[in-house]
Amino acid sequence: MKISLKWLSDYVSLGKFSRQPGALAEKLTLRGIETKVFSKQDIGWRGVVVAKIEKIEKHPQADRLSVCTVFDGKDHLQIVCGAQNIAMGDIVPLAKMGSELPGNFKIKQASLRGVDSFGMLCSKKELGLGQDSEGIFILPPGLKLGQPLEKLIDIEDTVLECEIPANRGDLLSHLGIAQEVSSLLGTLCHFPPIPKLSFRGPSKPWRSTADELIFFPSLKLNHQGCERYMAMLIQNIKIGPSPLWLQNRLESVGLRAINNVVDITNFIMMETGQPLHAFDFDQFHQGKIIVRHAQPDEQFVALDDKTYALDPADIVIGTMDRSLALGGIIGGSQSAVSDSTHHILLESACFDQQLIRKTARRLKIQTDSSYRFERGVDIETVATALQRGAQFISEMAHGTIHKKVIDTYPKKKKKRFISLHEDKMEKFLGFKIQPKQIQSTLKSLGFVLKKHGKNQWNVEVPFYRRDVETVADISEEVVRCVGFDKIPNQPLQVAKIPVSTGVADGAALMFELKKYLVSQGFFENIHWSFTSPKKLQFYESHHDAITILNPLGEDFSQMRTVLFPSLIDACIYNFNRGQTSHKSFELRRVYSKNGEALHLSLLLSGQAKLSVWKELARDVDFFDLKGVVDSIFELLSVIAMDENVSRGDLSASSSSLKFLHTGKSSEIFISTHPNVRHSVGFLGALHPEWQRKLGADKEIYIAELNLDLLFKMHREELKFQEFSKYPKVSRDISFIADENLSHVEIIKVIGSVQNPLIQQIVLFDIFRDTAVIGEGKKSVAYRIFLQSFDRTLEDEEIDTLHAEIIKHLQSALNIKMRD
Repeated sequence: MKISLKWLSDYVSLGKFSRQPGALAEKLTLRGIETKVFSKQDIGWRGVVVAKIEKIEKHPQADRLSVCTVFDGKDHLQIVCGAQNIAMGDIVPLAKMGSELPGNFKIKQASLRGVDSFGMLCSKKELGLGQDSEGIFILPPGLKLGQPLEKLIDIEDTVLECEIPANRGDLLSHLGIAQEVSSLLGTLCHFPPIPKLSFRGPSKPWRSTADELIFFPSLKLNHQGCERYMAMLIQNIKIGPSPLWLQNRLESVGLRAINNVVDITNFIMMETGQPLHAFDFDQFHQGKIIVRHAQPDEQFVALDDKTYALDPADIVIGTMDRSLALGGIIGGSQSAVSDSTHHILLESACFDQQLIRKTARRLKIQTDSSYRFERGVDIETVATALQRGAQFISEMAHGTIHKKVIDTYPKKKKKRFISLHEDKMEKFLGFKIQPKQIQSTLKSLGFVLKKHGKNQWNVEVPFYRRDVETVADISEEVVRCVGFDKIPNQPLQVAKIPVSTGVADGAALMFELKKYLVSQGFFENIHWSFTSPKKLQFYESHHDAITILNPLGEDFSQMRTVLFPSLIDACIYNFNRGQTSHKSFELRRVYSKNGEALHLSLLLSGQAKLSVWKELARDVDFFDLKGVVDSIFELLSVIAMDENVSRGDLSASSSSLKFLHTGKSSEIFISTHPNVRHSVGFLGALHPEWQRKLGADKEIYIAELNLDLLFKMHREELKFQEFSKYPKVSRDISFIADENLSHVEIIKVIGSVQNPLIQQIVLFDIFRDTAVIGEGKKSVAYRIFLQSFDRTLEDEEIDTLHAEIIKHLQSALNIKMRD
């Protein structure tokens, strides 16, 4: 939100900060309102004066040009002009010969299509007062001709850009920021006085200029989303330009001046935070106003000339058969104030935050009004803003205010109180703040304190502070005003960690996992929990995906069902910027229609290690990733993939996922019951076709594990035993097998011998040669380590066990032993 320092100084004395806006921005930022100096406006012209158009003639050589005679109070000058919005009698800014406009543009005598021009009539854009370049800047009537324009337009100003937190709707106005600044500086905030309106309208039906009877409007409230609705009827107004001071105020915060009535409603909104809306009253049939639900299939034509399909939950202001405004969001084109408007209905209301937010998001309409209603307006300001707006319209548009006022307030809000004790605040903040400082801070923010015992108060929360609900909120208000830098340094009090009760602690396991992965050179990534449907479909992970009702955009419209796509995107991004290796992981939740699950995703790509003088660099491969996954299983005390145990079988088989390389990937399963397997994840290389589509030059290896399932397999109690005192011996087995026989199947057969002497099984050689061992065959060699814990093994029992293992292999598998 843009804040004009000159406008702000109307309500609070800025002192030195008026000359040091950067220092004020820093102070506000430290209070939680991120602020920066947006711009400093200066007068960018010299020699521009007020003039009056006395005559307009058509240019003899150009249809789109006019030849104007203007008077600056001293001289009559001929000016050639291309604007179409001027008329005889208009008061306009005249840049005379020798004057200078923004951009060092000097005005000289010129000849346009054979007609001399001795100056230029200026638009707002040419004067640096706005972006409106379509027509000449029409000044209010009655100004003294010939006086310098800079005496009328006080443009020198500094504008601040404030990032207002979503729960601080009270700061979306100059008065809201003024309240904060007054608290910051310890000065008083000067609120505009509540005007005493002059009611001159009749209480009985009055006659309009069309000689039709118009009754004072009656209101029917048929929508619970409208918490309060107020309106005033203002008759016989004269639409015209706003005073220059009002136009300057609006232009300083980026709003375009339109006409006196619309400009006043915008001014009040930027001053108080309360949106107002002015209707052309002639559009209400017999003066009956209805605040209602939209009808099924109702169409609404808004001020932006777009037609919107409404929903029955939407708030509509209008009649039974016509919608003249979408409550709290935007007005309708039918009831817009125009040059032909004679009577207006000035509305001030308070609408339900959630309803406004839902409607605005669904229809994709963002206005200054909806922005404020979504964050909550002060229901008490509804009345004062309406009165101030009516007063300005009465003065600037010469309207007559009808003596009756609509004020429908179905459920009057009760005052909110919070019991505050100094000790509770100290316990919450961790340090003591003096009672006098607590009182003065809260009072400066508009809270009302009533003593309720020693260092205890009943705090009345102002209606505009919807975000303050508990003692914690009150404490936060005090400490941010005192200054977070005033919080004393204290040793961190570490909570006592209870001894494990035998149940796996998920948080502790996650911490250990992260610590291990970081020690192995991995970097943790954190990505958005929502993603693009196209990305999920690309990786065949879109099944059961949850679609977000109000997404930030198409690329963020579904909740992610897997983690690895984001890691791949980050990897390619880094490789495109000169990185030679990438090791990353993400440990977070994924979401689907079946529920949530905790996943761990790993990514390896590029160089495994750098080239050194005694060893050449190499790229990572499948076994680098498999080694990390195996270590994770060991860390979690889950059975390694090569083992066969009775507690639960963790096995791997070739993956069927299309985005993975067929020969370099595996899917991992857990079998907790016979013939029942649960997929716990996968690991492998990204398929070359997918790599090509992504533009990746290096092989990318990924893994994703379901930690919820793995944590259930976690061994709560670890049992250790002494190392054997007796020597370990080994025997090698070499045989020829079919190419499709997997390592896991061989390990299972050897393990089925179930002899306690077998301590370790290692694959140490694979040989392929069609000329030697045949087509579709491979030669594999295993080394089996044997050891006893109570004796030295004899050659006879070693040979017997070796023969038994070979017998099991020959009977279970189609193999041929090698010598």
